[in-house]
Amino acid sequence: MGWGSAGHRIFDPVARALIAAGTPADQREDILADLIATLQEEDWDTELDSLDHFLTDPPTVRAFARHGITNPAAADTTRLQALAAVVVDTDQGESPFGWSEKDNPR
Repeated sequence: MGWGSAGHRIFDPVARALIAAGTPADQREDILADLIATLQEEDWDTELDSLDHFLTDPPTVRAFARHGITNPAAADTTRLQALAAVVVDTDQGESPFGWSEKDNPR
């Protein structure tokens, strides 16, 4: 059984304190990456919950990514944004795939 309280009792308060203190991004990323590693060694199993709280803080997101923890929803959003860009391009008669509207009329 994993350690579910590590996020809201340890990681989240530390991350918030580092952000509030204005800790430089590279230092914050390193500190949080070390903390993540330690918590994982103790069987932390709610990393995604903590990641979700800090998706708008790139150094925190990178710290998680260094340990293989990424947000599947964010990845899906990125794929959807890429698909939307293709749709917009094709609506303008251009395609990143090398075909145009005249090749595939509606």
